[in-house]
Amino acid sequence: MSLSYTSSQRKGIIFLLIIIASLVLYKLIHDSVSKNQKILALEFVPTNKSQVLSSNVVKNSNVELKLDRNPNNWSQLDWQNLGFSNKQIKAIFNYKNKLGGFKTKEQLFNCYVLNHSHKKLLDSITDFEVKSAKSKTKKCFFEIDQSEKPNYHLNMLYDSIYYMKKDGKHCYFLKYSVTNIKRYFKNKSVTEKDVAKQHIDLDKLKLLLMPKNRFKEKKVEIMMNTADTNQWKSLNGIGSKRANRIVKYRSLLGGFISKNQLNEVYGFSKILVEEIKPMLKLDSIKLKKININSASKEVMASHPYISWNLANAIMNYKIQHGLYDSLSKIKQIHLVNDELYRKIAPYISLD
Repeated sequence: MSLSYTSSQRKGIIFLLIIIASLVLYKLIHDSVSKNQKILALEFVPTNKSQVLSSNVVKNSNVELKLDRNPNNWSQLDWQNLGFSNKQIKAIFNYKNKLGGFKTKEQLFNCYVLNHSHKKLLDSITDFEVKSAKSKTKKCFFEIDQSEKPNYHLNMLYDSIYYMKKDGKHCYFLKYSVTNIKRYFKNKSVTEKDVAKQHIDLDKLKLLLMPKNRFKEKKVEIMMNTADTNQWKSLNGIGSKRANRIVKYRSLLGGFISKNQLNEVYGFSKILVEEIKPMLKLDSIKLKKININSASKEVMASHPYISWNLANAIMNYKIQHGLYDSLSKIKQIHLVNDELYRKIAPYISLD
């Protein structure tokens, strides 16, 4: 039985055979190119002096790439020059970030976009075993103070204080740890997330040591509200200027009611205040108070806790509502919140 086709059927069969032949030819050409793709010549260079690597140059191209053996350090351009597409590079970078960096070749090869040819190439040019010796010496610190001259008083407060000279100043650091952070900030709400972490090479830091000729000084006790400038100067870290500032500020306040008020004195650091606190004693004296029913605006504004605007508001409230019959009435002034009221209340009176 003979088969006969119409003219249109014969044309359709011929067209189908042409498509099949084109697909087969494309497949053969694609496989041939993939197997014989050119590999770029590579010149490996060390990332630092301690990392000395031998060079491997593949002489299949006139292009030379300078790479170290750790693919974690390769840029997008480096991957492109190796023949990877942008889509492949994006997948590699996403996988690297998810892992926190490639640690081994096995981790690198697990990336789904790498085929056998890629893995063979990368196996010959990557090495995760060679590490910088200096990188092992880097530790985490947080900065606690800066001063133009060495501050040996810090050793009385903390153990293992490190320092380095930067921009003409002595910068002091504590090791980054929960214990040191809690001890330094003395605030339960402060956590590691709130403190800036600095990675510093130990070779760049020096351990703060007390001078050999420094003798342990006699313990002194300072009565905060009656001590004169000479008595204040007997404390380490307090000279004539600071002593005068303390006495002047004490007079403006009307007397100290807390050791922490020294933090409000100009030129005092938190570290210095913490250092001298054990030598201070709050002697009970009658505080000098301001009568808000009779004092002028100028007198009220002379107090460190009362601004000129607040003094004016206190006076206006009295004019509108009459004399104050309770100290708490000043809380009705919009400028006075609970915190400010607690600071002011010990220093004001009604008569």
